[in-house]
Amino acid sequence: MEAIEEKLHNYIQSLCSASNIYLRGISVGGSANNRLVRIIVDTDNGITVDECHELSRKISDFFYRKNIFEGAYNLEVTSPGTNKPLEFPYEFRRNIGRKIEVDYVDYSEGSESKKLVGELMSYNGNFISVKDKVGNVSIPISKLISAKVKLQW
Repeated sequence: MEAIEEKLHNYIQSLCSASNIYLRGISVGGSANNRLVRIIVDTDNGITVDECHELSRKISDFFYRKNIFEGAYNLEVTSPGTNKPLEFPYEFRRNIGRKIEVDYVDYSEGSESKKLVGELMSYNGNFISVKDKVGNVSIPISKLISAKVKLQW
């Protein structure tokens, strides 16, 4: 994490925690006189536009009071998006019953990576269960390479 992101992290994390919001990331880019500050947030049920707006207002107020940036900056408070990998327990719990695509290592067949598409049936912290055409497959979290919701368009 860059120095400015570290400086902002604790304060923004406390704002998020007070509102039951997960802080997923902070990035600061652009030039010294025209910064883009992107804050990525989420909740157990998915972040709403109103929640992003309220958090944005609180962060802007903090930036103003502490004079965080010299010059202009744009603040963007946003969701992780639809194609972000599932990484945190709340994301697995929230997506039970949805179709997911999983890449994982299967040591029973060497150390090959395997891909599975199916319905996420359960998550218990150590394993996920995915139902595909053949049946239920239990995959240890430690063997996951990636897991993403497979959107139905």
